[in-house]
Amino acid sequence: MKFIISVCSKIGVLLFVLMQISCYKDKGNYDLQEINKITILKNGSDTLKVNQFDSLKVETLLEQSLLTGEDNLTYKWSVFLSNPPITGLIDEVLSTEKNLNVQFGLRPDTYTLLYTVTDKNTGVSTFKKYLLQVSSRLSEGWLMISQSNDGKRDVGLLHPDGYAIPSLLSSANPDLMIPSNLHTVRVLTTFFGGSQDIFLLGENESVRVKYTDFTLVNKGSDWFVEKNLNSKPQEFKYDMVGSNAFYLNNGKIYSNQIDFRFGVPVAGNYRLSRYFITSQSSDAGIFYDEIGKRFINYASKKFNNFSVQANAPFDMSNVGMDVMFGGVAPMSQYSFLMKDSQQKAHVLRIHSAGLAVGKYPVDNAEKILQATSVAFSGLYFHIYYAVDNELYLLDVEKNSSKLIYTFPQGTDITTLTLKQTVSSWVSFPDNNRTLAVGTYDQQEGKVYVFSIDNLGEFTNDNYSKLYEGLDKPISLVYKNRK
Repeated sequence: MKFIISVCSKIGVLLFVLMQISCYKDKGNYDLQEINKITILKNGSDTLKVNQFDSLKVETLLEQSLLTGEDNLTYKWSVFLSNPPITGLIDEVLSTEKNLNVQFGLRPDTYTLLYTVTDKNTGVSTFKKYLLQVSSRLSEGWLMISQSNDGKRDVGLLHPDGYAIPSLLSSANPDLMIPSNLHTVRVLTTFFGGSQDIFLLGENESVRVKYTDFTLVNKGSDWFVEKNLNSKPQEFKYDMVGSNAFYLNNGKIYSNQIDFRFGVPVAGNYRLSRYFITSQSSDAGIFYDEIGKRFINYASKKFNNFSVQANAPFDMSNVGMDVMFGGVAPMSQYSFLMKDSQQKAHVLRIHSAGLAVGKYPVDNAEKILQATSVAFSGLYFHIYYAVDNELYLLDVEKNSSKLIYTFPQGTDITTLTLKQTVSSWVSFPDNNRTLAVGTYDQQEGKVYVFSIDNLGEFTNDNYSKLYEGLDKPISLVYKNRK
């Protein structure tokens, strides 16, 4: 009984204390005080463009809600990559001045420029972001293999502003013996878009150069664990995310993760076409065997036959035709322009998943078997092809072609290519809508650039840009901004 009385007594005391607290009046001053607010007023574009090593200048306008001077403010201009790689992150402070005026020396790329203004009295910061695009004269444009009158080949760049930068490879590497008969240049983007690799393939040797200044990184002979005694480079590709490399040499396929050396190719009696499909993100692809005249599925350093596909338009494992050209098609598909034993042309279309999509006769396309250069559209089921000085457009599904442009008499079309992304990390606003055509009249090389309309034909039936006074164009590919 005494225990119960004690507990009740304690509860009573507690209730009395709580009542006293509830009646207490807090006489402190808790009125809200307005703090100084900093506003960064818009002054010019939020997108800034500058060439590497040029001055980067930004004038700013600030406004404070409570103060008129700026002695209370500190400033910081910092920069970091908009699409950072896994390694090699960039996060640098450029300046601590109110206005930015620095020589920008970081590599050409796309950055986020962050302006931070802090009130020292409150510690509160205000931020403004800018998109910073850093270029060099070599950042972007059409890379062109060209041949001089004495038969020597080199690599130049046709800048988007309309001028040409010739002899890049020889100028950057005066002691390099340029591989004879350069025929292919490839601009490839590594995993997460962190870097850009440039490969140049010749008749018996290949080289890799830096994307910033075209100085030599290494030669094809350095790409193998053991020396490759039969070097005949044909093609070099990455998968779409840039994690695996595929090197076609003398009809044999070598593959590995990027920047690892190649081992030995798959053994067997085969010779692969230079036109093939890589996977999205693995050591796999779809190839055409020119000896067996069939498609083969390549994965993990092995060849596998395709399974029988019900109601397929053709048998992937028994095609029986020769490849003329190949290239991308819409909807993750790939097209092959082929001819049969009767010298009749066909387009075979397959899906990147390894399915036969369609087989289309091409018996109503003028001079198609005489085509010397071809570009496949990834936007429409169209193929552009060149014969002498004439440029044709083939609508594959309609089995019809039309002459869309004629160059001057005595001029030969030597190469043509579409501005076309080959990486998951690269995008062009005019992807598959810009066609470059190289010509030669035995004295002067030219490159015509055409814009493509919604019908696949040329805007205003004419070219939009012309580069003149060039050596003979051999090959063209677009180098994306980096």
